[in-house]
Amino acid sequence: MYGPVCPGTVPILRSIAQGTAILRSPYFNKGSAFSEQERKDFGLSGLLPSTVDTLKEQTHRAYQQYQTRADDLAKNTFMESLKEQNQVLYYRVCVILEWSRSIFDNL
Repeated sequence: MYGPVCPGTVPILRSIAQGTAILRSPYFNKGSAFSEQERKDFGLSGLLPSTVDTLKEQTHRAYQQYQTRADDLAKNTFMESLKEQNQVLYYRVCVILEWSRSIFDNL
């Protein structure tokens, strides 16, 4: 459901999902990137770490975790788990992995 549209504004997606329902959805879960206001609006207070991280910070941390995996199976398992939890972050890490492969392929 979208909120009212005023001329010159962008429609806002409104969600009836609250709390853990949002965190269980890989489409809506932003992990620690939910702002303080979003945490209040969606009933997420106390369900997430108190620190608010940007998508860039989350991506950096996830990429570092990916690099610590010992073999391809462990890396694949990590990425599948990430995809099931947070699709935005998953695709962001995929872009970085693809970019880094293309850089090293051209050396």
